[in-house]
Amino acid sequence: GAGLYRFENGSWTNFGSAAGLTHRYIWSVSFDAAGRVWAGTWGSGVFVQDGARFRAPPGLENLSALVPALYPTTHGMYIGTGTGLLKYQNGAATWLVRKPALPSLDIRAVVEADDGTVWFGSSGGRMDCPVISFSASISNRTARFGSAPSAAA
Repeated sequence: GAGLYRFENGSWTNFGSAAGLTHRYIWSVSFDAAGRVWAGTWGSGVFVQDGARFRAPPGLENLSALVPALYPTTHGMYIGTGTGLLKYQNGAATWLVRKPALPSLDIRAVVEADDGTVWFGSSGGRMDCPVISFSASISNRTARFGSAPSAAA
């Protein structure tokens, strides 16, 4: 890992430990509604741009998970991790779905539909999880994804 790079006005700038990124393996990058850069790492959580430096967002200083997915919305940031899906809003992080309740929850992609429904992709097999919609409160319904386990012969 060589850190985070920016190409601007014909030249490259590297952001590494001197800029506050304590992990050199950057797995995801996104902008938030305020135009700040967010960087998800291979195992040291997530960092957000604070001027010329990066820092862990308030409330996520102790996140040590893999962060392969970042998705900004007008109301915050969805953070897909190796252990579940976080919603970050106004300085507070909320786990929407998380291991160990679900057997395979390595979130690799996140997107929100116009109606507020959140879709996410994982790198595992079947899982049962709450149906997530932020157009209303989180539902108690359960959606089942993947194929049913095969019966023993």
